[in-house]
Amino acid sequence: MDDGLHNHQPALLDELERALVEHFKLRSALGQARALLTDASLAAARDHVLATAAAHAEVRNQGGALLAELERAGARAREAEQVVTQVEGWRARERAEAQLAVEIFVDAESLGPARDGAWRPGLEPGPPSTTPVYLRDPELRVCGHFEPEVDLLIYDPGLGTLAMVQIVDALAPDSVRAQVSRYVDRATYLRHLLLTAREQDAGCDRQVISVELVLVHRAHDHDGDGQIDLLYEVGETLRDLAQQTDCLHAIGVNVLAAEPRGVDPARLRRAFSWLLHDTRQWFEGLEQRRLALRGEAEDGFGRLGAIELDEYRLPGRRTLTLDEGARLHLLHGHNGSGKSSLVEALELMVTGTIERLSGIEDYEHVVRNRWSSTPARVALYSAELGREPLSFELHGADRPARPLASGSRASSFRLDQTVMDRLARASDVDRAAELLAAFFADEAEVRERWQHAMAEAEAALARLPARVIRWLEHHQRERQDLHEVVVEQLALLADNRVPAALVDALLPIPRAQLRPLVGQLEALAQLEEQLERDGFVAADAPLWDALEAAFVRLASDLPERVGTVESVLRTLDRVGRWWNEGDAAGFDSEAAYAAALDEWLELSALAEIAEQQHRILTVLSGARAEGWELRRLDEAGAAVGLLRGLAEVEPIVLDDLERARAQWAKRREQLGRALRRSDDAPVDGKPLTAARARLDDEEIEELDRFGAWWAPQERGQGLGERIHGAIERGETHSFATALIGAQAWVTPIYDAAASMLEPLRELRETWGASLHRAVGRRSSQHDPRLAREVQVELDIEQFAEAAEAIAENWGGGEDAADELFDPLQGLDDFDGPLAVEDPRKSPVEREREPAARGVEGERPRAPARPTSAPPLASAPPASAPAPGGAPAPEPRAAVMQSRTVSLSDAPPPQAAPASAPAPAPAPAPGGRAEAELGLSALVERLRQAYEVSARAHEVGTEVQDSFVMRLAADDRRALSLVDALNELMALFTPARWAYEDIILRYQEAGDVSRLQFETGELRGGADPRARARADLRLNTAQLNAFTLALFLLCAPRVDNPIGLLVLDDPLQNMDELTVTTLARGLAKLMRVLPRRWSLMMLFHGEGDLARFHDEVECAVYFLPWLSPTVRGRELQISCQGEDSRLGLTPQRIAQLVALRP
Repeated sequence: MDDGLHNHQPALLDELERALVEHFKLRSALGQARALLTDASLAAARDHVLATAAAHAEVRNQGGALLAELERAGARAREAEQVVTQVEGWRARERAEAQLAVEIFVDAESLGPARDGAWRPGLEPGPPSTTPVYLRDPELRVCGHFEPEVDLLIYDPGLGTLAMVQIVDALAPDSVRAQVSRYVDRATYLRHLLLTAREQDAGCDRQVISVELVLVHRAHDHDGDGQIDLLYEVGETLRDLAQQTDCLHAIGVNVLAAEPRGVDPARLRRAFSWLLHDTRQWFEGLEQRRLALRGEAEDGFGRLGAIELDEYRLPGRRTLTLDEGARLHLLHGHNGSGKSSLVEALELMVTGTIERLSGIEDYEHVVRNRWSSTPARVALYSAELGREPLSFELHGADRPARPLASGSRASSFRLDQTVMDRLARASDVDRAAELLAAFFADEAEVRERWQHAMAEAEAALARLPARVIRWLEHHQRERQDLHEVVVEQLALLADNRVPAALVDALLPIPRAQLRPLVGQLEALAQLEEQLERDGFVAADAPLWDALEAAFVRLASDLPERVGTVESVLRTLDRVGRWWNEGDAAGFDSEAAYAAALDEWLELSALAEIAEQQHRILTVLSGARAEGWELRRLDEAGAAVGLLRGLAEVEPIVLDDLERARAQWAKRREQLGRALRRSDDAPVDGKPLTAARARLDDEEIEELDRFGAWWAPQERGQGLGERIHGAIERGETHSFATALIGAQAWVTPIYDAAASMLEPLRELRETWGASLHRAVGRRSSQHDPRLAREVQVELDIEQFAEAAEAIAENWGGGEDAADELFDPLQGLDDFDGPLAVEDPRKSPVEREREPAARGVEGERPRAPARPTSAPPLASAPPASAPAPGGAPAPEPRAAVMQSRTVSLSDAPPPQAAPASAPAPAPAPAPGGRAEAELGLSALVERLRQAYEVSARAHEVGTEVQDSFVMRLAADDRRALSLVDALNELMALFTPARWAYEDIILRYQEAGDVSRLQFETGELRGGADPRARARADLRLNTAQLNAFTLALFLLCAPRVDNPIGLLVLDDPLQNMDELTVTTLARGLAKLMRVLPRRWSLMMLFHGEGDLARFHDEVECAVYFLPWLSPTVRGRELQISCQGEDSRLGLTPQRIAQLVALRP
C-alpha cells in the first residue's frame, strides 16, 4: 500500500467509471462475476440441465432418430451439467467474487463459455469477448511479486493493452510531483515485467502487451489565470521525467482533467485514445459501406504478391516479392536504391499515370534506363492463386490500357511529403481539393450530376413568371431550396393535374379577384366549374388556350376598359345624386362652383399640353424610325438630356399620353356643361343647381358596354339605354340585380362597377408595359379590328408653338424654344410622307417587311438614307447669308410645312426561311417577362420545372447522404471521422496532454470548396477568437501525425484493387520518442484495420526501422544500393526472415496476473 498517497476521491472515480462504461462500453469484471454468482444464475443453470435432459430423452425415444442427432442432444445435456458444476464450484471458493473477477479480467480459458461477457447460464455461448474489461481497486499480484495499488486497471485483449488509471490527489498539491513520479515508475516497471516475461518464453516471439498510464485529476484554476493549475504541475513533472529517463519510450502517458460538471467527451477520448473506440467504429462503417456497394465479391486483381521492374530507371530487372503472411511491410534502402521507382511503378499500374510526370507525354524517355536498348517494363503479380499478372511496357506516350483503378490519384494509396504538405500546410481550398480528389473521388460523379441538375433546375425556375416564383417562395420553409418547394407543391403535375391552389398562381391575379370579370373572361366560368367539380384542371386541357385567348382580348384594350369603368362610376355618381336629390342636386355653394371651375381650367391646360406633347413625341419617334440620329441634340447644351429623353420614349408612353388627354378632355366637357347650366340659372340665394341629369350618347355607350361585361346574359336594350329611359321617360327597367327607376337603384350598379374596377386596375399594374407591347403584337390575330391606320396631320407651326409653350413652362423663354426647335429643322429634308413605325412591332418583324412599301394597300415609304451618311446631312441650312455678309435668320414659318405622318399596323410577319431561322428569345432574367408567356406554355414550363427539380431532388438526396456534405452539415456520421482523427493523433503523440483536438470544417461557396483545419475549440469553446489555424499552431511532427492519421483513416475508403497503402518515408522531422510512440500506435491500428488491407513503409534511416521492428509485427526487406553503371543484373528482393517478426502470438496475462493472497 502507498504511504497516504492512495486515492481518497471516490466521487471522482465513480464519475470516471460511469463515463468509461457509457462512452467506451467497458465491462466491469467484478460486476460480471457478481452476476454469475447470483442464485438466479445457478437456478438458470439447473433449469437448463433439466431442459437439455428432456430434449435428449425426447430424441432418444423418437423412432428412427439419427445417431448424430442423438449424440448432439447428449452433448448439450452434458455441457449443461458441466455449467452447473462450474457455477457451484465458483460459489464454493473463498473470496469467490474477487477470484472470479480476476479470472474474467485476465480472460482465463478455464471460464469456458463465461469468457463471453454477455453469456449467462442457459444461453448459447458466443465467441470470447474482445470488449475491454476493468477492475476497480484490484488486489492483484503480477509476475509473482509486484502488487501495484491501482485505482482502475483496464485490459484490452483485442489491442493488447494494459492500462493503469490513477487519481492524482488535488487536495495535496505539494505532493503532485511525488505522486506522478510514483505512478510513472509503477507503469514503467509493469512494462518491464511484461518484456521480461516474453524473453523468458524461449523459442516463441510474442507481441508484448503495451502499458498505458492515465493520470486523472480535478480541473481547478485556483489563481484565476485561465490555466488548470494541476495540469501545469503534472505536465512539468512529466517533462522532467522524459528528459531524465526513457520512461516514455516504454509506456504511454495520458492526462485527464475532469471538470466539476463532468468529464468532457473530447478530453476523455484523448486520454483513452489507446482504446481506439472511434477508430474501430469508423473502420466498421467503411466495411459496412463496402459490403453494401459490392457485397462479398472479390477484387479483380487481389492482394499484391510481387512487383517486377525491368530497366525502370535503374538497370536490370528487380523483383520485390511480398511475404504472404505479413500485413506490414518495412522496406529499407539508402538513397538511390530504388524505393521511389517501386512506388512510382505501382502508381502507373494502378492509376494509369504518374503524377510526378504531369505534363510530360513521353514517359519512356524519362523512366527507361539510359543505357538500355529495351523498353522499360512493369509487372504486377497477385498473391491470389489463378490471377493473371498485369504487365506493361512503356513506349513513348503509351499508357496502360487497363489500369487497376483508372481515374484515381496516387495520393489515394500513397502518402509522401508532397501529399503531407497539401493536406497540412496548403490553403483551405487546396486542402479540400486534395482530400476530395484523393479519398472521395467516388462522390465527384454524384456531385457533378447534382451541380448539373441544380443548374437545370435554376434555369427552369428563372423562366417562370414572378408571380409563380412568389407563390413558391410563400410555401418555402426556412433553409429550403426553391427546387425542393417545386417538388413538394407541383407533385400533381406528374399526374397531369393542376390543383386549384396552383391555378391561382398561374393566373395574373387570383381567381377571387377575377370573379367580377367573369363577363369579360368567358373561360373563367368554365374554369370555376371544373375546379368546383374535380378540384383540378388537366395540364393539357383546351381550357388553358381558351383562358389565354380571353386574357389576350381583355388586355388588347385594357386601359380603355379601365377608363370606361371609371367613367361609368362618375356617371352613376352624378345620376345617383340627382336621382336622390332631384333638382336640388348641383353646386350647393359658391365654393363648390369655384372648385369645379378650377378643375375645368386645370383639365383644359392638361389636355392642351398633352396634345402638343403628343405631337412632339410623334415627330421624334417618326424621325428615329427613319434613321435620324441624335448627335445634333448634343448642341442643345443643358437641354440635351431633356431632348434625348423626349426622342427615346417608348411607344407605350404615347399611348398612355393620348389616353390621358382623352380622359381629361371628356371630364372637361362634362364639367363645362354643368358650369354652363349653372351660369344660366338665376342666383337668388339658393344652391347653384344643375338641370335635370341627362346622359349623352358617349355615356350611354359606356354604360351599355359596362352592362355587357357585368351581365352578358341580359338581352334587349343595353344598360345605358335603360337608364336613359328611366331618366327621360320615367320608365322602370330591370338589369341583372338592379331595378332601374326604383329607390336606390344606382347602388347595385355602382357596387358592381366598383368591384370590376379593382381587378382591372390590378391587371393593368400586374401586366405593365411589357404585356401591352406583347399583346399588341398578338392581338391583331385575335381581333382584326385592331389592325387600323391612323392618319396624323402634323403642323410644324403648331409644333413650334408647342415648343415655345413648353420652353416657357421651363422658364427658358425664346432661347430655350430655339434649343428645342433648331435640332429638328433638318426634318425638312424629307420630301415624302414620314412613315412612323408601328411601336408594337419588334425590330425583327420590321426587318422582315418589304424594303420598299409599294405593294397594293400599303403606303409608299421614303427610301432609307445611306448608313454611311450622317443623319439629316442633306438638310438645308437654317439661314442664308445676307447681302451684307451677315447671316440673316430665316423665319420659322418659311421652314415649317404641313406633313402627313402615317401610323399603320404592318401585316403579320412572314415566316423566316428555313435556312435562317429566327433566334429564340432569351428568357427574361428573374422571370419578369410574364406577358410574353401564354397559360398553356406556362403550364408546360411548370411541368418541365417539376421534372428537372425532381431530378435535382433525387441526385441531391445522394449528395446530402455523401460524406463531405454530412461533414459540412456537422452530421454525427461524418464527424465520426474527426473523432477518429483526433483519437489517432493523440495515439501517435507522446505528450498527448499538451495538445487540443483539431477541427475540420468543410464549407462550400459556389464552386469553391474549403476544408478549414483549426484547433483551440476545446479551450475557447464557441469563441472563434480562441481558435487558430492548426498549421500555424502545431509543430512539424504534429502536422505529419495529422496527415498520417487522416491518410490511414481515409485511404481504406477508396476502392484499392491491390489492398496496399504505401507510406513513403512518413517519419520526417520526428524524433526517436515520437517514432517509438507512432510505432506502438500503429501496432494497435493494424489490429482494427480491416484484414484486406496491408501497409508498406519506406525507410532510409536504420534507427527508425529498428523502432518499428521492436513494436510491430512486420516483414522487413532491404533494397541494396545499385550503381547506375551496372547493367543486365537481375535482383530478387524478398522478406528477410531473421530481421522480420512474423506470426507473433499475442501475449496473455492469464499466466502473469493472479489474485493477491
